[in-house]
Amino acid sequence: MIEDTLKNPTGSDRTAKLITFERRHIRPIPLDERHGTTRGLFFVWLGINMLPLTVVTGALGPTLFGLSLGWTITAVVIGNVIGGLGAALHASQGPQLGIPQMLQARGQFGYFGGSILALIALIMFLGFFASNLVVAAQSFAAVFQSDSINAGIIVCAVIALAVAIFGYDLVRKLMGVFSVVVGVLVVISIVIAASNPATFAVQSDLGFTVAGFFGMLAIGVTWQLAYAPYVSDYSRYMPKEGGSRQAFWATYLGLVIGTVLVMILGAFVGLTTTDGDAMSALGGLLGGFGPIVLFAFGIASAVMNSSNIYSGVM
Repeated sequence: MIEDTLKNPTGSDRTAKLITFERRHIRPIPLDERHGTTRGLFFVWLGINMLPLTVVTGALGPTLFGLSLGWTITAVVIGNVIGGLGAALHASQGPQLGIPQMLQARGQFGYFGGSILALIALIMFLGFFASNLVVAAQSFAAVFQSDSINAGIIVCAVIALAVAIFGYDLVRKLMGVFSVVVGVLVVISIVIAASNPATFAVQSDLGFTVAGFFGMLAIGVTWQLAYAPYVSDYSRYMPKEGGSRQAFWATYLGLVIGTVLVMILGAFVGLTTTDGDAMSALGGLLGGFGPIVLFAFGIASAVMNSSNIYSGVM
């Protein structure tokens, strides 16, 4: 079925291609199979941060560092703009080599050095995976008013695993869809939060501190750099000729825009978070629109979390 689909990707075969398993895994992607596009790569990285965990991270400005809304947003923007350069530069290697990011580390650091980095990256993938599961489950718990998040964790883990098993194409297509859906909801949420008087009711003790500002800025930088072990897993499908420039800008703009947008929403949420549960605070801030956004975040997190499994098995 896989071979027939590749030869004739039209009509019903186009549907069949969506549900076939990836064949290449860590092997180099041949030039005649480089079907990646700039738009597709952009939406992968735009959507990968449309997650509840990004909201929680943006909320750290007011809740942890005591920063005002303006200073939190400033630190978020500067940090992500700087950190995104490192991840995007790594992405530009994908079209040239055609292999996953961590496999490239062997050429740069040798067999043993690359193995150590791969182990560190695997631990990081698992950490992100677990964190996303917990926060996504909290979103579902807030929607269904449940005191337990165990069922939500199991559901989100199963969804992520199922998507990752099929590989690059299904991960890319679903991330593209959810990046648009959740992106629209995030923009609407920011407008609602900014127009809600409760958002600014209590923030007299918030302002600017040097330690707080640079702490939040550092979070933005490291948040982006954490994607460096991922990026060529997707950019390796870009064409070799001219693909490096396209991969750089698609990755950079997708990562920075997606992260900044959701962290700004998190900054608004942080102004009203009192018990450490940012997702419940988000639901309360948005009123009747809250359950829709929380449910979408939960589903999107389960799907986007497949990238951690996908890159982890590389």
